[in-house]
Amino acid sequence: MIRSVRPFTASFIALAASAIALTALGLAACGGDDGTGPRDPPAAEILARRPFTPTDHNVIGAIVYADAVDYPPATGAEPTDGDALAQLQAYLAIEFPANATSRAAAVSVFNDPVARQRIPSPTLRAALAALHGTFAEPAIDYYLHATTGGGLPLVASVGFGPLPHDVFGRRTSLGASGQFSLTINAEHLGDNPLAFAGLLAHEVLHDDDQLSRAEEATATAMEALFYLRQFAQHPDIARRPTWLSQRLGLVAVALLNTGVGSRLGLLASNGNSRLYPGSKLPNTNFYSMISDVGPASSPGNALLGQYLAGIQEPGKPLCSPTTFTLSLVECLDRSLGAVISPEELVAAARTLELSTEPRLP
Repeated sequence: MIRSVRPFTASFIALAASAIALTALGLAACGGDDGTGPRDPPAAEILARRPFTPTDHNVIGAIVYADAVDYPPATGAEPTDGDALAQLQAYLAIEFPANATSRAAAVSVFNDPVARQRIPSPTLRAALAALHGTFAEPAIDYYLHATTGGGLPLVASVGFGPLPHDVFGRRTSLGASGQFSLTINAEHLGDNPLAFAGLLAHEVLHDDDQLSRAEEATATAMEALFYLRQFAQHPDIARRPTWLSQRLGLVAVALLNTGVGSRLGLLASNGNSRLYPGSKLPNTNFYSMISDVGPASSPGNALLGQYLAGIQEPGKPLCSPTTFTLSLVECLDRSLGAVISPEELVAAARTLELSTEPRLP
């Protein structure tokens, strides 16, 4: 029995008339070996120039820039088991070039018998395996081993299925058992398997049907943080001419352009400027992109606490995982970003084809 269905396609962007709630990079040329030529400024100095302006509006799409082209979903069949594994192994070679143990551990997730039974899709198993070694690694155990109070698998299944064109996926609660399933729109079967990893990290932060704005903001921030680091290392994931790549670019640029000075944040941008300079969206911070629906707060969970431990800056008070509230968002605004360096953020800006030149006054 299906108790409830929650779409998660457009929760990041609420396009209302009154308020819209969600390569040339211009870096100075590097000097020569003798040290006499001009050099790039430090990454922190570059980040202080944000918000960065997209030089290619197609990276984000027409939902933000009227002159952009909206790409269609990826065409073609889902990669075979062998093809998905090969893509995962190539990805891991970049992630862990000198750590064969970590590469093997991630591959073991792909081949895990429970994973094969619960997540038969090679694409989505590769995405789950890509969480290994990241702040979202605890999600792997959650997908494979978390149980309900009655001892049933909490995540009953994850897979592709038919959904309306404008719905990317659905999390569906299954009766009174406490279990849920996660369905991804089968239109995206042919996309890069590793492009789904951040989504898997996001969705397990929702472990019930009570969804607050703070909960969606926190989960989407974790997803965007994952993708920013991924884009720094794997530009090909963000540069495919597909619907999914544009969705990832939309979310990633919103987080990258939020924060005061050179820091990442959720609640302000430098000069209170628009997240997407030159666009039709008036939003000036990441949090404003989240639909203001549902209750003011919702219950947190242990998995949130594990994520928080991996992303917060040393020496800062640890944000409480007990409840998704505006206080949690404010805490994250002060302490987000230990998991990604300024240099990686600048590299992500390169991937997203953002101009980092100082803007004209």
